[in-house]
Amino acid sequence: MKSIKMGYVYHHIYNFGTCSIFLSMGKERYVPVVVDADEEKIGIRKIITIGGAVDERITDGLYNSNSIREFVKTLLNPTVLETRLEKREEDQK
Repeated sequence: MKSIKMGYVYHHIYNFGTCSIFLSMGKERYVPVVVDADEEKIGIRKIITIGGAVDERITDGLYNSNSIREFVKTLLNPTVLETRLEKREEDQK
């Protein structure tokens, strides 16, 4: 939707069963943000919104919520993708 300058979609735009997770980027916009809280500096940054639709039939709620939590952590800190995984962690129960 970004390419036609629309917001992200709130619902899937495909036939259910063909895609378990669907992410959509919305249009870019400029917003005021805190650049440095210690010095109380405010600036303007370009941001983009991302929306997602998940077919809840692919997994149970606990696994689904844990997976989305990890995905958001990765989005907020993408450098974790560059670090080597030292040990495999089992799913939380």
